[in-house]
Amino acid sequence: MGGNNALFVSGNDKNNKFVTKIIILVLVVLAVIFLVGGFSGDSSDVLLPDDVIKPDLVQVYFFWSATCSHCSDEKPFIEELKVKYDKLQVLDYEIQFSPDNNALFESFLKKYDVPEPWGVPAVFVGDEHFIGYSGAIAVDIEDKVKEEIGNLGNN
Repeated sequence: MGGNNALFVSGNDKNNKFVTKIIILVLVVLAVIFLVGGFSGDSSDVLLPDDVIKPDLVQVYFFWSATCSHCSDEKPFIEELKVKYDKLQVLDYEIQFSPDNNALFESFLKKYDVPEPWGVPAVFVGDEHFIGYSGAIAVDIEDKVKEEIGNLGNN
């Protein structure tokens, strides 16, 4: 019987070592995911590549969907802004078919503390956001663009 007990204990040692190795492997993988994932402390930070942003221009972030009629209505207005204001950088993102753009949109919604329900079209300029599109919203967006352009030299 002593031999059987020794085999049983030896088997448990192998199982324990195997389970310990698996646990360590899982912890290492989780640590790598956490570190490589670019954790920045605040998950609502908007992360864009540095080479995208032109600091001497006012950024207008335009989020839209390919199947959204209001987005289609707003696109010509956004194009007009680009032509009208040379100190403007328009960054537009189609969110329906791009998971990356949709994730970026969600980060903007969180950063700007936009209450639900969320939708497109959505425009972010300076410290303000504009959801939806109408003539009144277009006026508000352009007013904010003018304000931000006026503030360029003051920073």
